[in-house]
Amino acid sequence: MESDAIQRERLRLKKVDKKAKLDEWHPKKIALANEWIENEQTQMKRPIIRGAIFTCELGENIGTEQNGERLVLVLSNDWINRTSGNVKVAPLSTKLKTKTVTDRKGKTKVVPRLKTHYFLRKEVYPFLA
Repeated sequence: MESDAIQRERLRLKKVDKKAKLDEWHPKKIALANEWIENEQTQMKRPIIRGAIFTCELGENIGTEQNGERLVLVLSNDWINRTSGNVKVAPLSTKLKTKTVTDRKGKTKVVPRLKTHYFLRKEVYPFLA
């Protein structure tokens, strides 16, 4: 069992690391915001459609939220995507959390652990490979 001093030091180091990552992200966020402001008309004309997959800079976040540049799936509808500066997306991951289930016939298969998750298999979506 770790001593209180070791636990405090580990916590202090995590805070220092998070602060450094947030400090590194801040200037990038300002640059992205300035680019948006300078090119808003061009940005609004981008053809973003529901179901499309884009590379998106998610920044440095707090807790277990996804960070950095990631592939995302566009969730918001096409009308909102054309008329709003906001687009709703879901980050994609290569780290699959699975469980094995057995059907009534005794056949087993691997499925997402959570009902809210969906696997995009490369056999079905070869452009993701």
